[in-house]
Amino acid sequence: MQEEETPMSRHTAAGRRPRARAAQLFGLAIACVLVFGIGGATAARAAGWIGIFVTDVSWAAASMLRVPSGNGAVVLGRYRDGLAVIDGLFIGDVIVAVDGAVVADTQALVRALGPMGGGDAVSLKVYRFGRSRFVSLTLQDLAEGQTRDTSHKQEAGEHFRAGLTALESGDMAGAAERLTTAADMGHAEAQYRLAKLYERGQGVDRDLGIMRTFQLLAALGRHGPAARALSENYELGPTVAKDDVLAYRWLTEAAGLGDDVAGQRLDAMNRQVDPAVPRRAEMFARIGQPGRDPGFALPPTSRPGPRSWVGVVISTPPAELLDEVGLAQGAGAYVVGVVPGSPAWQAGLEPGQVITRVNVTPISHWLDFIAAVSSERPGTFLNLTVATPDRPRTLGVTLAEPPATVDYQTRWDQAHAAAVDGLKGGNKGAAVQEIARLAREGHGPSQSRLGTLYERSDGVGRDNGQALNWYRVAASQGRARRRPPGGFL
Repeated sequence: MQEEETPMSRHTAAGRRPRARAAQLFGLAIACVLVFGIGGATAARAAGWIGIFVTDVSWAAASMLRVPSGNGAVVLGRYRDGLAVIDGLFIGDVIVAVDGAVVADTQALVRALGPMGGGDAVSLKVYRFGRSRFVSLTLQDLAEGQTRDTSHKQEAGEHFRAGLTALESGDMAGAAERLTTAADMGHAEAQYRLAKLYERGQGVDRDLGIMRTFQLLAALGRHGPAARALSENYELGPTVAKDDVLAYRWLTEAAGLGDDVAGQRLDAMNRQVDPAVPRRAEMFARIGQPGRDPGFALPPTSRPGPRSWVGVVISTPPAELLDEVGLAQGAGAYVVGVVPGSPAWQAGLEPGQVITRVNVTPISHWLDFIAAVSSERPGTFLNLTVATPDRPRTLGVTLAEPPATVDYQTRWDQAHAAAVDGLKGGNKGAAVQEIARLAREGHGPSQSRLGTLYERSDGVGRDNGQALNWYRVAASQGRARRRPPGGFL
């Protein structure tokens, strides 16, 4: 049966072809760093190696890799003479099962291969751009793979430097060839540079599918500029469908990897208010300039007397969430923060929920929610209808008078910094609980951090659903405004 063409197969055909069959090699690495061998080696039987570099399939990468389960271990690089090259594993492939056993992440892959040794046959189920296939390998002794560790890294670096030299001299075809070899070996910077060549059609045929693949692989290999490039693609939509949540997710990743440009953009998104940004002019005209007062956001034309207060931060719901719950685009008031002890807190409102009705009044826009609340006096009981993917829920809330003005942002930032320090220390459980509390209150950086903790199973159980929810909430706060429309209501 003829193999279908994929971006990676086109890349392989255009670049270096596999050399003649050499000594079979089995090497596994986590996130591009060779750290240990797999297997229960004994005096009589050595552990095995394959010859690949892998990392977890993150929630943010699953859609581009087209992995239905959203789990697995993605191949970031290959030994040039390893089994992966010889027997048909490509960079960008996602390993989802070993001999029928499900592989949720790299640790699961380690456990599945652990009992195996050199000479054992293994069948890997992989996804390659949305289609499953099986790759059969015979493992080689770990000791043989270990002898290639140093030479592999040195060789990848040499190909990369040769590629840069060719770029500087204007030899684009030569640069593409050398960078292709280094990229295939798992060199993240080479993957990033090669993505640019495919984007521009320099030395290779222009191919945006290959460009996206190498951007993603480099980003998964912890390359900050590549993660920022992915963010820009999702924000502007030149090569992928626009997605604010994924744009925000990759921007936070790039900033966390030390990319200064991403850090500056993220800070601007989280902190700055720009009245010139589209849709803010409408908001300012109707409810005024937002501030840090949790009682803010009643329209200037509201009736005199005590203001009513719910204790929520609201925004426009993400389009993809509205599709999931069956609502029209722009409908509802999206909850992105809840004040501790407030009526909303006591009623059980949570970030990520969409309020669709107040009593019998439909909420077709977040401004409708503001109007519905501001028309009632403190002490009034309201039924709030909340949309969920399963069925609508009704929560009862009794309005209150707003508390005194509090500088929530300063308090949040200080508590978040302390909690992040706690993650690095020995009291991770308490730090996670503090980040979760700040996230529920509406602190964007804490929401983004909590999404990352769920995505990476760091201090909490891995939960892609929770990760998606918190990234969505955090991204809604970063959509061209420091605070969601109306601040705290």
